[in-house]
Amino acid sequence: MKAAVYCFGRFQPPTIGHAKVFDAVANAARTYRADAYMFASQSHKKTKFDNKSCNPLLYDMKMDYLKKMFPQYASNFVVDKSVVTFLHAATWLYMKDYTHLYMVAGSDRVDSYKEKLNQYNCQPDKSGETIFCFRSIEVISAGARDPDADGAEGMSGTKMRKAAQDLETTAFMSGIPNTLSIDQKLELMHDVRAGLVLPKVNK
Repeated sequence: MKAAVYCFGRFQPPTIGHAKVFDAVANAARTYRADAYMFASQSHKKTKFDNKSCNPLLYDMKMDYLKKMFPQYASNFVVDKSVVTFLHAATWLYMKDYTHLYMVAGSDRVDSYKEKLNQYNCQPDKSGETIFCFRSIEVISAGARDPDADGAEGMSGTKMRKAAQDLETTAFMSGIPNTLSIDQKLELMHDVRAGLVLPKVNK
């Protein structure tokens, strides 16, 4: 048995709330004696703040921040521009000869991920090719997020983008792990604002 555990997210931007997902991946890897991998989407579009769908950070920039913010998982982050979706990530892992797949996701996404992964497992895609064929697939909940809670439990990329847009510097910086310096946190805020087509923040 060769098993892999992975997660896939937008991380626009990465926040203290994402530590919960990464910790869940690491815990599952220990439980199932599996290797841990963390993938990020490549979605990027400079656009004014629109609540849910904006992706202000470039992929390479985002991966750099993830590694700095979560150094304990730096070796687990996969930087590969051929991986665009969570299905591509599953294919990437299958090509590494993994036979058992575990995915970690928020509780609200578990069922949809499970349905899609099983839909394509050992089945031809639209082009007639089988993109992966695992002996088993399981989707594990990283837990629910309470949008009204304070701290990591209620943190989200949406809240962080709103804080960056509104120049709520204290709120923005509170959502970033202290593995980044104050200057680095401000630089991330600037990068998010730049992706939201907003002027640079003066330090």
